[in-house]
Amino acid sequence: MILSYPMRLACLVAVSMGLLQIGFELALWLCAPVMLRVVRTLPLRQRERLLYAVQLLPLVLALAFTGLFAVPRYVSNETNFAPEGVGWVCLLLAAALVAWWTARVAGGVRMAVRTARFRRACAGDEAVLSLSQETPVVLVGGARPRVALVGLLRPLIFISRSLIEAGGLDAPALEVVLDHERSHAAQGDNWKLLSLHCVPRLNLRLLAGKTWMQLWQNAAEWAADEDAVGGNSARALLLAETLVALARSNSAPGPQLACTNFVCEETELALRVERLIDRSPERCAPLDYRLGLALGCVALSGAVVIANFISVLGEIPEQLLHLG
Repeated sequence: MILSYPMRLACLVAVSMGLLQIGFELALWLCAPVMLRVVRTLPLRQRERLLYAVQLLPLVLALAFTGLFAVPRYVSNETNFAPEGVGWVCLLLAAALVAWWTARVAGGVRMAVRTARFRRACAGDEAVLSLSQETPVVLVGGARPRVALVGLLRPLIFISRSLIEAGGLDAPALEVVLDHERSHAAQGDNWKLLSLHCVPRLNLRLLAGKTWMQLWQNAAEWAADEDAVGGNSARALLLAETLVALARSNSAPGPQLACTNFVCEETELALRVERLIDRSPERCAPLDYRLGLALGCVALSGAVVIANFISVLGEIPEQLLHLG
């Protein structure tokens, strides 16, 4: 197919970014066993932040390599600014990758819109329980008791009326639950969740059987539990009891929103409760010299590969455009 110079450049950007991102995601998947060993040595909050950053890393690296190397090399080496033929494989790859990115971003936009509408409905139609805190708390109706942090720009905590009325949560239990959700608000976990829904990712399952996304969500809940408990064993037991009580009442997440539900999935509930009950310090083995040596070798090998890749990069953009 004959394309103009700007269209050829756009195809190159799409193909380069897509292939590089997939390559980096596969490399990340291969390195997952070592990375997870490193992650387990970190405090919970640092663990949560690292697991979030890891999911953005392939896209950031792909963008950096494309913007700093592939595009400048093509622009400096290309002498034909007239329309030129582009291979059909390149066109198919570019179309597929653009469709992939578009679908992910569109899904994130839909989530943001649904979240904004749901938040307005909660804030406008229901009673406000508390405005004394930075994050407001509102009461909502419904057959199933729920607690969640909803919203992006001005998140609020919504809690079912049944949990406030007679027979619901007592004051200490309510306070520790609200502190859990306030921790999510302080850390911007809803924004993190939205960004991960917008970023195109392969969502590969790791050796632990979970994806990076699931590992991050678990770490975010554990870190919020830790912030709410504040090292107090009585509050930890109270939070665990409340979790079990709400899980028994079939508290379940609603439609796909940018929100953090207090009750997690049933498959993760037992581990979360166990962590709250067992307040002994985590036995995280420090990084030994073998793991540090392995990471150093990986970094050195990556640097050598990148150096060799850059030396022949001048020919690669043109070859990508003529695939097929």
